[in-house]
Amino acid sequence: MVHYKKDQMNINTKKIIAREILILTGILILTIVFALFLHIRNYYYNNLIETRKSLIIELKEEKEGFPKNRIWDLYHNGLSDELIVNYEIQNEKYAVPKKRENAFLSTLKNAKKLPNYRERYSLFRDSIYMFDYIEYSEFKELLRDSVYRNLFYDFASKAFDMGTKSEYEDKLNEGLLYNKNTEIKISENQKKILVLQKEQNKFELSILSYLSIYSKTLYFGLVILILAIPLRLFILLIKWSINTLKNI
Repeated sequence: MVHYKKDQMNINTKKIIAREILILTGILILTIVFALFLHIRNYYYNNLIETRKSLIIELKEEKEGFPKNRIWDLYHNGLSDELIVNYEIQNEKYAVPKKRENAFLSTLKNAKKLPNYRERYSLFRDSIYMFDYIEYSEFKELLRDSVYRNLFYDFASKAFDMGTKSEYEDKLNEGLLYNKNTEIKISENQKKILVLQKEQNKFELSILSYLSIYSKTLYFGLVILILAIPLRLFILLIKWSINTLKNI
């Protein structure tokens, strides 16, 4: 009888140990699964980031293919200041660069401003062509005229590096292709890039470092382990209650 009770106690002890091992193994498996989930989550966000980077590169390449507003750059980067405003003082004509107009008028207040020439350029002293100051929109249209653009190249080359004649022509032709439709396409392109960059930044912030994954995994394992103790006791109490009611 004593031997039987001892065997029964050994069996119960083994059951308890086996149950505890199963619980610990389950906690370990859950912790590993949680860590794998965090790594898969990182992999998912990295894929999203790489996709956004590829799309941004494609959009930037598309943007590079749009015509550039080279005539605007040419006009506003100092060249318009070299265009001429015509004045007259006592039947003497003066070709005043736009950048010096205010200084000229502060000295010669009685100067009379003359209208622009019909062709918007004129042959001045020493057989030099001078180009009248005009607004950008008119300037762009006049550059469609081969005579105007050829003479303008000689005029502008004295103050700026316009490159070779061939380079000058290529830039003007590209600039003439630039229009409102191009502006709309560039604007839409830039908006798409900004949206993708915001998404990329958001996904990058969602990436967890290895240290963060380690700490979260450790915390998760400890929480599960702590919860397992009262949960196990709760299950044992339920089983004990059911067995007690059956034996009554």
